[in-house]
Amino acid sequence: MTIRGRVYVLGDNIDTDQIIPAEYLSLVPTIPEEYRKLGSYALAGLARTPDQPPFVPPDGMTTPYTVIVAGKNFGCGSSREHAPIALGAAGTKAVVSSIPTRRRRASWTCFAPTRKSSSTSRRTR
Repeated sequence: MTIRGRVYVLGDNIDTDQIIPAEYLSLVPTIPEEYRKLGSYALAGLARTPDQPPFVPPDGMTTPYTVIVAGKNFGCGSSREHAPIALGAAGTKAVVSSIPTRRRRASWTCFAPTRKSSSTSRRTR
């Protein structure tokens, strides 16, 4: 599988509060309209530098960035399931980062694209 597109670069220790702030956790991802809203709030808690564009444009529902490249500990903090869902709803196809623990890796696997072969389907890492 090849993923191409614009890349959004982040530093170390981007926690789940930055990925999807707590005020948006009442949105229910199984409701299509609320799923789309989750995408519009992806990385809303991020403290951006003055020259860093927003991940999702103002009044937008999706991001122009299909890949996130982050430093160490991306997704650290609480284990909120809304974080990977929000990134996926925003249109992100891949996150490149080190995820330190098995529990974190399992949380983010639902976000990973699948690779299909002729006989089986399996998750990529």
